[in-house]
Amino acid sequence: MVCKVCGSEVRETARFCGKCGAPIVRGDAPEQRAANAPADAAPAENKPDPDNPDALPKEDLVPLTTPQCVWMLLAMLIPVLNVILMLKWAYSERGNESRRSFARAGLILLGIVLAVLIVVLACVLAGLQMGWLTVPHLM
Repeated sequence: MVCKVCGSEVRETARFCGKCGAPIVRGDAPEQRAANAPADAAPAENKPDPDNPDALPKEDLVPLTTPQCVWMLLAMLIPVLNVILMLKWAYSERGNESRRSFARAGLILLGIVLAVLIVVLACVLAGLQMGWLTVPHLM
C-alpha cells in the first residue's frame, strides 16, 4: 500500500504513514463514493471538508517541522501580532492542521490568562477600595 500524501510504502495494517504521519484511509475510496453518489446531488463548493482527509490538500496534512514550530513560538511573543496570527491560523479555511490546532490551543490559553489577570486586578482594586490593601507613600 502507498501513502496518498507522500507516496512512501506503508504496511497493510498501518493506520498512519511512518514517514509523513498522514492517516491511511481504507475501504470506501473517494472515487467509489463519487460513483455511489446520487446523480442529482449538487456539487460541493471548493471548500475542503475538514472531516475528510482525502479532500484536504496534502500540504495541509503534513506535520509541522521543528523550525516551523520555533518560528510560531517566536511570532507569538510579539504582543499584538500574536493575537492576529493566532486568529488567522486558527480560523482560516485552509492551512496546516497542526498549525490550526496549535493556534486554537494558544487562543484558549490566552483567554485563560486574561481571565485570571482580570480577576486578580478586580481583587486588588476591591482590596484598595475596602481598605484591606494600602499603598505606601514614599514622601
